[in-house]
Amino acid sequence: MVNKLLFNNSLVITPNRSIMTSTFQNPRNPLAAMWASAAESHLREQNPNLSIQQIRQLPMMQGVYAHLNQLKQRQRVIKPPAQGAASETSHALKVAQMAYLSQVFFDFAMTTAAFYNSGNALYLDYLTKVIEDYNNSHDIDDFSTEDLWGFGLCLIVWVGLVGLTDINPVQLELLNYIINQLPIPPELKQDINEFWSSIPKDRYSIQYRNAADYPGYQIISWKIPSDAQIIMLGDWGTSLEDAHEFLYAIWKKAYQNNPGKAIVFIHLGDIYYCGLPYECQEYFYNVFVNVGQRLREDIGNDNFNPNPPIFTIPGNHEYYSYGYGYFQLLDTLNQNVPGVNPSALDQECSFFCLQTEDQKWQFLGMDTGRTEGNALLDLLQLAGDIVKEWIDEHRPDWSWVHWITDLAKATYDDYVGPFQPTLDPNELNWLEDKLVHFHGKTIMLSHHQLFSREAEINHNSPEYMNTWLDKHFSSYYKDKIAAWYWGHEHTFAVYLDGLMGLNKGRLLGSSSYEATEDSDTPYANNYPAVPFSPNMTDTLVHKNNDGLYYHTGAIMHQSGSDMAVKYYQFPAWSQLGPRPDTPKLEEIGAVAENITTSFKSLKPTWIGDVPISQDEVTTEHSPSVATWNDVLYMLYADGSDSPKLKVCTANAADFQPEKKGSVLHWSHPSKIGVNNSTISTKNSPVVIAVNGQLYGFYIDSNKYLQGITAEAGTSIPDNWNWASIGNLPGQVGDAAPAACFFQGRIYIVYRQSGSDNNLCWAYYDPEARSWHNFGPLNNTGGNNFESPNAPALAADAYHIYLAYQVKDGTDIRWAVGTPSNAAPGGSSDNISWADKGKLETAGKQETTNPDTEIGMTLQYADGIFLLVYTSTNYSLTQCALNDTGADSTGSWVGSNTVKANVNTNPSTVRSGRVPALAITAGGGFLVYRGKDHDEIYWAYY
Repeated sequence: MVNKLLFNNSLVITPNRSIMTSTFQNPRNPLAAMWASAAESHLREQNPNLSIQQIRQLPMMQGVYAHLNQLKQRQRVIKPPAQGAASETSHALKVAQMAYLSQVFFDFAMTTAAFYNSGNALYLDYLTKVIEDYNNSHDIDDFSTEDLWGFGLCLIVWVGLVGLTDINPVQLELLNYIINQLPIPPELKQDINEFWSSIPKDRYSIQYRNAADYPGYQIISWKIPSDAQIIMLGDWGTSLEDAHEFLYAIWKKAYQNNPGKAIVFIHLGDIYYCGLPYECQEYFYNVFVNVGQRLREDIGNDNFNPNPPIFTIPGNHEYYSYGYGYFQLLDTLNQNVPGVNPSALDQECSFFCLQTEDQKWQFLGMDTGRTEGNALLDLLQLAGDIVKEWIDEHRPDWSWVHWITDLAKATYDDYVGPFQPTLDPNELNWLEDKLVHFHGKTIMLSHHQLFSREAEINHNSPEYMNTWLDKHFSSYYKDKIAAWYWGHEHTFAVYLDGLMGLNKGRLLGSSSYEATEDSDTPYANNYPAVPFSPNMTDTLVHKNNDGLYYHTGAIMHQSGSDMAVKYYQFPAWSQLGPRPDTPKLEEIGAVAENITTSFKSLKPTWIGDVPISQDEVTTEHSPSVATWNDVLYMLYADGSDSPKLKVCTANAADFQPEKKGSVLHWSHPSKIGVNNSTISTKNSPVVIAVNGQLYGFYIDSNKYLQGITAEAGTSIPDNWNWASIGNLPGQVGDAAPAACFFQGRIYIVYRQSGSDNNLCWAYYDPEARSWHNFGPLNNTGGNNFESPNAPALAADAYHIYLAYQVKDGTDIRWAVGTPSNAAPGGSSDNISWADKGKLETAGKQETTNPDTEIGMTLQYADGIFLLVYTSTNYSLTQCALNDTGADSTGSWVGSNTVKANVNTNPSTVRSGRVPALAITAGGGFLVYRGKDHDEIYWAYY
């Protein structure tokens, strides 16, 4: 069988060889990434007059890329033929040969690392036999001595870079044995030995700067001017030509937005391949210097500053070389910013806090890359463990060992993940201190993702979520963290606002890396629970003719109390392909946005799950709650043998959950009476607040739906004067009603008298003080809505939304009532109901169908409908309807169990009845009967 091998535009015919790519690679395995750095370091040494772009086009470097791409796909490079086919170019054949040699010597490198970390000299005989057999079976002497010498030097560089240089004489004997087995002339072997002598003989360690060791390092002294342009880039440090040009274009655009004003750069991490000192200097710092000088010459205006403040957090790649280069870079940055003392811009640590002059905004960067640096040390030990385990099991039968060709893949599989980075405890405390004591809003910055639609970032469920970061920062989503930007994935994404409880989550990881649809699948919808914003589509970011996605970045500036953000894209091109004639920066206008000081949450974080009053506030039914001016009003039928209608109140404005010891004080329950007569009911009531007035509805002993009203705002229930507003004409069924206010009417859905399922509807007009009954609630097809339990009802400015349990099952369905005109006339029915079918949400890892045997509550506030239902296992579960409007009925997201933090320990909230929900300016309050107790409980988000 003959396969076609494509190296960019060159076609190579090789037997039984899989398709590879020789474009730029940035392996997420530190040992593989270090191999790319070793090869590039060797080629720079041998070709001092070539630019980095030219070095990356040499066959040897292209071969390394091809090999690493195969490794990423868990595939081996098949040995190419000694001579190319007629249709094969000499360059393509050379690249194929270099890919094979790169694989051979990387195997040797892994063997060296394995032996180094095995810690037992008895393995020397076994390992030398391995290399003899490997050499004999792979025929590496078919290749030129110069190529073998070159990769021999790469091997030495790699050994030095990963920190294996304090090896003992026995281990050095193994390394010498590898080199001496190479079929190259003695003088070239001598070159390798001399090069080895030049490598520093120090074992490396992680160069992390702990917050505890830098007590004076706090907030960056320099403040961002209110008229500054803030440029944000992610995963940018490749030094590819298109990365240079993208920086030029977005920097120029920021200058043109506000000429002569300050420009600030924020980078979300990753300087490739391994963040070596040379790479941090040449692929990051010097690129800024060179592009800045170009812009100054091209703009020709003295008010352009070629040396702006630059702040950067580390990604995983900076720690592949233990962070040495990154921290040297921090000590180099911001030394020449005009008019600013370098000490005012000093970023001493890998995390930072940068604030605006008006103290309205701060950028808070964290170090999620450190975890991968520690993993590099673990990975080296892992290689040794694999060797020891295999040899111990197979000794003395080692005539042919199979593990050597799989050693790199085994460590690659183990390391690459998925895993979720964590933070150093002192750094976490440092970040939380900045969140707590800042009175403005925060934009969080990390290299690694909080969540992802495409990538598996967690071994445990949910695979799409960094649960560690979420656990430690979710309490700040409500009113502190206005947005969170991250990189790591080489793409751009605007996630649904409010997702996972976070106001805005944004992925900005494609400022330089050449992502392709075929090999990177950046827009795969692997986790529907992580949807994009409605305006964010898979085709929003363009691709060139070679399938490379455009690079993206952001420019921010303050706009009143908001932070205005525009996103931009710029063409990407292969370092082997031609540069576009006129690459242009384009705004991605569909997702331009303002980060505001009001937040959206589709996943409330609850606290509470405590009784309102032990043994005093009890019920056998479902309570109902409403709010007006942040006062809560709860109506319920008490737990006595002859249930009386009662009310409790609480002032939510006085409740400050962020303060230790703050509690929500509920009033003592008070009986509700009309004309000095108490009210009895054997069903659950419903209460709503309209224009400063409370309206309660309950079913009396004769099965009539009665209405009562009282002025809201009174804090002493005993002093209230409740009045009757009459009853709905005709009897109703034995089920709790649902109510909402829409277009001047209080709409009520109730069960038909004598029926177990049929739903009917009516309204009460508060201004006219009149009732009107429409009878059966039918959809546009004339079919009656049916449910065995109480439905839920809520409205925004455009529609009424109905949720209900199906007649013969546990599924929840929903319907939308649309008015034919802005305001109904007289007692006319101006609403048509459309059945939307089963309620399906993007929850967990796939579409979820919520189910219940009891019922649900539905409330609307700040652009979101929140549905909380009692699931079939009695746990309260929440989902949200987002992006409703005049022309949209929205989409459901989430399916999350309500877990309330009690003494910092989250517990599942359970109930045997329907919960009730009220949403105040500060958050939402849930009231519900306990599952095993008749007390009414409350929880808050």
